[in-house]
Amino acid sequence: MNFTSIKIAGADAIRILNDYRSKYATTGQYPFLIGDHQELERVQENAEFNKQYPTDIIQTSLGINIAEWIAERRKKAEEYEFSPGEMLGEWPDEDVREKGSIILHKDICSGKIKKEKGG
Repeated sequence: MNFTSIKIAGADAIRILNDYRSKYATTGQYPFLIGDHQELERVQENAEFNKQYPTDIIQTSLGINIAEWIAERRKKAEEYEFSPGEMLGEWPDEDVREKGSIILHKDICSGKIKKEKGG
């Protein structure tokens, strides 16, 4: 899988993303935010690791029984005496940042816009 990336200022990320998305019908290239250079490297490594085509992954996922899959994972977690609550911790009562919005152009801790995105 090949990626073309551009480096842009975080403050411009959403505007440029939407501009590229509006051109999808003519370019056939669908843009998405990746994050900073470390996140780009992670995406590239994962793409190289998994050689399956996205359509094959989606087709395989359609055959998964979600309830059985979750039950199997819970059983394995119990075998290792792992409690999901230990990993999840407590959900914050307030300050849930922009639920459902695009935030890759922002610092996850502070919520401030990063200087640059992409790589």
